[in-house]
Amino acid sequence: MAWNAGPACAGISGRLSWNPQASVQQAEPHEMHVVLGDRKSVPFTVSEYSRYFRRLLQRFRKAIGTLSTETYPTPCAKCSTCAWAERCEQQRIDDDSLHLVAGIRSGQVQKLEEAGVTTLKQLAKLKPTRKIPHLPEQSLTKLREQAAMQLLGRETGRLHHHLIEHPAGEPRGFAQLPPPDAGDVYFDMEGDPLYGDDGLEYLFGVWYRQRGHGRYVFKAFWAHDRAQEKHAFESFMDWLEARMEKHCHMRVYHYAAYEDTALKKLAARHATREAFLDRLLREKRLVDLYRVTRESIRASTSSYSIKDIETFYRGKRSNEVQTAGASIVYYERYLGTGDQALLQQIERYNEDDVVSTQQLHQWLLELRPRQ
Repeated sequence: MAWNAGPACAGISGRLSWNPQASVQQAEPHEMHVVLGDRKSVPFTVSEYSRYFRRLLQRFRKAIGTLSTETYPTPCAKCSTCAWAERCEQQRIDDDSLHLVAGIRSGQVQKLEEAGVTTLKQLAKLKPTRKIPHLPEQSLTKLREQAAMQLLGRETGRLHHHLIEHPAGEPRGFAQLPPPDAGDVYFDMEGDPLYGDDGLEYLFGVWYRQRGHGRYVFKAFWAHDRAQEKHAFESFMDWLEARMEKHCHMRVYHYAAYEDTALKKLAARHATREAFLDRLLREKRLVDLYRVTRESIRASTSSYSIKDIETFYRGKRSNEVQTAGASIVYYERYLGTGDQALLQQIERYNEDDVVSTQQLHQWLLELRPRQ
């Protein structure tokens, strides 16, 4: 969100100020504008909000004046787009922080630290008989094994993983993998959370085997406004339904929950393709390979993002856009400049993701114990 309020309420003269030039102009501006992520400018009457703004400004000054200097770079949802992310990560590495343990939650870190376990290495070396107050034994075992695997990778300088066993008949881990089918599709979406009031799903990318010669190809459905988003969603769902008619056992593979959640949101937002989405869900056509991976292997990587897990089955990426956060930044730049080259880089990143998802699926099938 950007502010565009005119010269009467722009400027900082040695301190934060609502209207440093009003005394010169002898009047406050009549309107101020908020420029939204979709570049729409929404006007507000200054007189209706200026007093509220000054109140917020006072609270802000008070808050920054009483900030504690004892802070720690705890990971959060904004790390992927934060300019300080590398510095914070280096601090955690220097401290061998518990936050380095893949999948650990802040509440679990707090309980471990209160019990005197403050580093990844300490957690990895913890005796199996050790109890941590208010931390379930099963959760502690999982965290200790994860920390031990990461410590092994650190000390040997190599990647390591081992398979996780589950009781026979339990639908977890490898048991969630259906038989592969020639019609299987690998799916990844890109969305801009800064667009409008509720974000924009601007790219639907699929990687699939072309009928006839068996070669994999990439297909993209693009959208740059709300109407195009609806059209892209409908086009993708129609394409998928037509493919299912030809491949009755096919599945749609994705990594993590974003795609599943986004499809539900789009069907509700645009009131379209609800029946087909319901079919996908009822028939369990959407397969989350992140869940399969987390329940099937314990890896020495610092996270279970596809960018980390893919180091086991392919080389490191070289594209300029390498994370979802970076794709959002590039898309915002495109909205501001109209530079088509930015879209091409995003599309290459998306294609890389779906190709990697297909390679991950193949790797998991090779790891899966034979029945």
